[in-house]
Amino acid sequence: MTSATSPVRTGIFKLAAFVTLLALSACADAGAGPSTAAAIEAKTMTANRKAGSVTVTGTRLTKGNAVNCPEIRTDDGAVIPVKGMTADIALGQRVTVTGSWGVSTSCAGRVLIIEKLDKT
Repeated sequence: MTSATSPVRTGIFKLAAFVTLLALSACADAGAGPSTAAAIEAKTMTANRKAGSVTVTGTRLTKGNAVNCPEIRTDDGAVIPVKGMTADIALGQRVTVTGSWGVSTSCAGRVLIIEKLDKT
């Protein structure tokens, strides 16, 4: 006995496939643009030889919020999200941070996780 697929079942599968593709394309587009982590890495940081850490110098641009981490604007204008910025660093204050790229559960997207922070 062969069972034919009903039009409703076929429609559900097509809808599920469409939703999956839509979600995947949104994930791919989320990092698009000039300030993506990959572009920032390539453009603004000085890679240290040990443990893949990077050093960035700039001014504090934002304090961060419930979704986004604080950001640093580098001298060439790139905006870098950072995790671990202390509250005593005022907006506009110049800092040099060293850390490594990663993902934080309290921030959206890829961020520079600070291991060392110097006020300059």
